[in-house]
Amino acid sequence: VMLSVRRLLFSAKAMITSSSPQKTDVIYGRTLLLNCEAIGHPEPRILWRTPSKKLVDAQYSFDSRIKVLLNGSITIHSVTENDGGDYLCVARNKMGDDN
Repeated sequence: VMLSVRRLLFSAKAMITSSSPQKTDVIYGRTLLLNCEAIGHPEPRILWRTPSKKLVDAQYSFDSRIKVLLNGSITIHSVTENDGGDYLCVARNKMGDDN
């Protein structure tokens, strides 16, 4: 058997394929989970922009209650009124961003 190995020589801009509904409610003190999935090559990194305009990702969070999971979802534990507002999912790779 002769095996030949070749590399894929393509790149694709990050593209969000699914996310949580535009309007989401959560009860005070509970945990919020928002989903965001993306495709692209190289594999996109998922970042979230919070209502305070701060960015968080799987490596960095300014608040220990806020975590971005490896699958791109964001969780916020012990939600308060201060957590309300617009959350923006951003998928990013070297070919471009999608949000």
